[in-house]
Amino acid sequence: MLNLLSIHLQAILPEKNIYRDYQILVGKDLFKEWTISVINGRIGKTGKLRQYSFLTLEDLQKKLFELIKKRKSSHKRIGIDYKIVSYNASSERAIEHLINDLILT
Repeated sequence: MLNLLSIHLQAILPEKNIYRDYQILVGKDLFKEWTISVINGRIGKTGKLRQYSFLTLEDLQKKLFELIKKRKSSHKRIGIDYKIVSYNASSERAIEHLINDLILT
């Protein structure tokens, strides 16, 4: 997969034994279809991998917003917010548009 966007998040709350790791990778596969790979689990352990494929950027955007919305609600669910550990984006126009939409919502 050609990675065009990478977001790495973590939620750490030692007093509740919470050490969560969450990565979102957006890109295109060999068939030029849009993909999202999500890797999550406990920090330092092998995470669970889930992959989604999309024919259109709009479908990918809906799923990406859904994933981000769930992470934004973490304080209500686990008592701590996820923090951005790293972020990397390509200069491909479609990804720039997607990032701008993420920032504005």
